[in-house]
Amino acid sequence: MTITRSKNTLRAACLSVLTLAVTTAFAQSTTKVFLTSTSPTALRIAKKELTKKPYLAITDNRDEADVVMDLKVKRILLDDKKAYAVLTDAKTGQTVHETKSVNTLTRFTFRPEHSVVKKLIRKRITPYYTSPSV
Repeated sequence: MTITRSKNTLRAACLSVLTLAVTTAFAQSTTKVFLTSTSPTALRIAKKELTKKPYLAITDNRDEADVVMDLKVKRILLDDKKAYAVLTDAKTGQTVHETKSVNTLTRFTFRPEHSVVKKLIRKRITPYYTSPSV
C-alpha cells in the first residue's frame, strides 16, 4: 500500500514539475503600457487594476512604453458611464486595437466611473492580452 502511494505521489510531483516547465516556456512577455485619459479618476483606477496583471507593466515614461493605452470615459444617461480604450503602438503611433465599449447601465452603483473602468479592464483588455491570437 505504501509503494502505491509513493508511486502516485512521484507521478503527481513529476506532472506538476512538467506543467510548471511548460507554463514557464509559453509565458507571455511583459508589455510596458503608458496610460492616458482625460479623467484623473479613470487613470488612477486603471493604474491600480492593471498593476495586478502579470503580463502588463505600467510605466510613467512614454518613451519606455511598448503601447499607449488611452482610456475614454463618457457620460451617457443621468450618471451612467461608458468607456472604451484605444491601444496605440508607442514607437510608430499607429492604432493597434480599439476595444468595444462597456457601460454601467445594468448596474446600480454609487461610483459609476470606477465600475466602468474595472469592467473595461475585466471584459475587454484582459481578454485581448490573454487570448492566444495575440
